Amino acid sequence: RSVPMVSLIVRGLSAIAPLRKLPLEENGMPANEHQSERIPFTFATPILSVEDGAQSLEHYVQVLGFEVAWQWSDDRGFDEGGAPTFMCVCRGEVSLFLAEKCQGQPGGWVMLNVKATSDVDAVYEELAAKGARILEPPRDCSWGMRELWVQDLDGNVLRIGAPVSEGDSA
Repeated sequence: RSVPMVSLIVRGLSAIAPLRKLPLEENGMPANEHQSERIPFTFATPILSVEDGAQSLEHYVQVLGFEVAWQWSDDRGFDEGGAPTFMCVCRGEVSLFLAEKCQGQPGGWVMLNVKATSDVDAVYEELAAKGARILEPPRDCSWGMRELWVQDLDGNVLRIGAPVSEGDSA
């Protein structure tokens, strides 16, 4: 197997960009003959720009089901009591940074993976019950994923999905 192309979503437009074909390892990741020459990254933390740190933090916790890992206030640092301007929220193994009025523009997209298509449906039920802005309810996509699209207060979109396997039915 090889990886012939990647689908890019840019400002709501879908484009197909050809990639150099790489053989795949047993774990499904592209093999890279130069990987041993480079220091590997261990994880990524997306940074989402938000208009109001306090409102966004409350929304991520109360509506989207995240937990606060830490928060920073430009006025008081890590001390409690200041208005949060930079925060880290977590859910499962995923961390997101929320940055008030900096580090990009609102409207970013993040893909969050769950283990099974039934988890996508369960997250949908959870978030819909809490009044989350659902852009797309769970659906099986032509690229082999079951996805749910949720928008935060600032227009950032969380794509929540799992690979569709042969036994799955929507």
